[in-house]
Amino acid sequence: MQLLSQLLVVQGSQTATFSPPTDTAGTFYYRRITTVTANSKACSEASTVATVVVTDVNGGVVSGNQTICFGAPVSPITISGDTSVGNITYQWLTSTDNNTFTLLGGRNRQTLNP
Repeated sequence: MQLLSQLLVVQGSQTATFSPPTDTAGTFYYRRITTVTANSKACSEASTVATVVVTDVNGGVVSGNQTICFGAPVSPITISGDTSVGNITYQWLTSTDNNTFTLLGGRNRQTLNP
């Protein structure tokens, strides 16, 4: 059977339910083969496919610590090293005490120009 020759059996997956691993980022496809044996005759059928997307987000490093004089221009604050499986979106927040942060509306690019 052509379908069975293209399958990789997942260890520990011989029960009615299966919890896929989430320790590797990426897109994974799962299906189950159900086999019934009656009178020494085995019949198999494949299920539909389930898609599992495991995302891994690395927030990156924010650079741009600055000490400036009152009224002086501020250099842009940037992020480097941010990675993800899928599309990356950004939200910038601000704080005066480094404890309570407030969303800066409309600031959703990789670089922040304060």
